[in-house]
Amino acid sequence: MSEVVKCENLTKRYGGLTALDQVSFTLESGRIIGLLGPNGSGKTTFLKMLLGEEAPDKGTVELGANVKVGYLPQVITFDNEEYTVIQAFRDDISILEGQAREYLSKFMFFGNSVFKKVKALSGGERIRLKLSMLLYEDINLLILDEPTNHLDIDSIETLEEALEFIEDDELVEITPDAIRLRKKYLKEHERLQYNKQRQRAAIK
Repeated sequence: MSEVVKCENLTKRYGGLTALDQVSFTLESGRIIGLLGPNGSGKTTFLKMLLGEEAPDKGTVELGANVKVGYLPQVITFDNEEYTVIQAFRDDISILEGQAREYLSKFMFFGNSVFKKVKALSGGERIRLKLSMLLYEDINLLILDEPTNHLDIDSIETLEEALEFIEDDELVEITPDAIRLRKKYLKEHERLQYNKQRQRAAIK
């Protein structure tokens, strides 16, 4: 199996705070992982270093040869909020409208919903649209940064359904090295968030 990510003695500090301390691991193709932990535990810091947006104080983190990353950030933005769903999807690619509508239907954009403006989309719809755009590209590593943040229960279920499509569809064959966040990690994230809310309520 080929290496997708290799991390050696990765260390990152912010003043007196140590976000990551000599983290080492190798991630091989075909694996599905989830980074779980409370706020401030270094999850986003690690992703930023993996994406080359921040430099470690010590150590290295490297992507494997031929790895192409698709990144779904915590805050979903689009180049033009006035675009419709189908306009946003087709903006930088060459694809017929009929083919685009068929593809978007896999992400639960059916019928006239493809003509809904981006600015009017719910949080869950924005995630589904961004996922559709990422997965149409030739990526083989998909990173989701806290995808359930600020989502209601219905939107979380919609996201889970979209991720099920990633596992069930032919895209799995096209992207064998993809890291996909499965339901069990989403459920664990929900459990951590629930416990944190209960702790805050108890303090009050």
